[in-house]
Amino acid sequence: MNKSRRQPTGLTLKRSKYYCRIQAVTMEKNIFVPLQTSIELEAYKRCCMVNSYREFIVRGELTIEEMVNTCSEIREWFNHSESKVIPLTISALSKQWLKIRAVEIANTTLIDNQRNIKEVINVIGDINVKELTIEHIDTFKIARKGQVADISINRELVIFKAFTRWLYDRGYINRPIKIKPIKVIADKRPKYIKEEDFIRLMSEDSIPQWIRNACKVYWFTGCRLMELVEGKLRGNRLIIDSDISKSGREFTCSVPKPFIPMIKEIHKIRDEFCKSYTINCFGAKISKQVIKGYKKIGIYEKNRTKLHSLRHSFGCRMYLITSDIKEVGKMMNHKDRTSTEQYVGYTQDLLEDFPSDAEHSSFRNNMDRVRQANKDILKYLNPVKGTDRSTHISFVEG
Repeated sequence: MNKSRRQPTGLTLKRSKYYCRIQAVTMEKNIFVPLQTSIELEAYKRCCMVNSYREFIVRGELTIEEMVNTCSEIREWFNHSESKVIPLTISALSKQWLKIRAVEIANTTLIDNQRNIKEVINVIGDINVKELTIEHIDTFKIARKGQVADISINRELVIFKAFTRWLYDRGYINRPIKIKPIKVIADKRPKYIKEEDFIRLMSEDSIPQWIRNACKVYWFTGCRLMELVEGKLRGNRLIIDSDISKSGREFTCSVPKPFIPMIKEIHKIRDEFCKSYTINCFGAKISKQVIKGYKKIGIYEKNRTKLHSLRHSFGCRMYLITSDIKEVGKMMNHKDRTSTEQYVGYTQDLLEDFPSDAEHSSFRNNMDRVRQANKDILKYLNPVKGTDRSTHISFVEG
């Protein structure tokens, strides 16, 4: 489009055709009047013709239908079945916003954003964005207060704030809404699972053996839930493709030899399960079974002890062994140091919670420390006399 020429108000280009966008305070919808042309000069001319009625429409003195019936030329362009009529509701406009954001954010983040917008709609309703006020935001905070942690509410508010900023930039609302986060008092309690609790979890007979095997893999590799479920086993390496990696880049986890048959068994159970259900349902099944195990041994705490806690345990152990946060970040496939610090921020408790690792803090070579510490932890998983030998594994380098 020629930048030197002043563009008529509302002229937009979609799928190689021009439209004239009209929006007014009194209107419930965002109207795109098709100009039925892909020629720039002709689009300018036709858009100016539609704009001659814009002032009357904005003041509420003329409807779109009346404009179409008044001008025969516009009536020829305007085909209601082809016109895009978008309601100015939160759900309709958020779909547009998320479609634009999908280009620059990861798929997992996009799903989180969709869920956060949905939570807002569930509380305040799918209202017209022009009716949105700070009172609606306060209502949302109060309603969510008893359901999730304050930090989770703030995360949802950040997403909704970005959405309202987009509404303001596009002219859907007259002024931005000031959304203030809830003041959060930092909880210093660790999110990891202690070594003694992990050993108790492995000896809990009520948990299926393949679930216990999955916990061992998460504990020793530090991979995320879906990275084990969707990862590909090649020799002694678990390959995580970029489309399932949270960091958006491919990487591999080193798998000790005893865990290779365990991963193969988990993937075999996954394939059978996915004949009837989705792969995400299989991931949710593992997570629920692990939480049941936490409840059995009495360490479950809502919104704190999850399957992801095993990844926190891995980060803490590796930091205690290596004393090198950069090395730990590489093991956990983190993009920056800040992410890794969230996993290793409880060094005062580590010496008590991971005693087998503390003995090797004087080792010079980081990888030697990791291997030696893993040997010691695997000794704890060997059965005591009189117990089931199915939990026995021995550490052999892959």
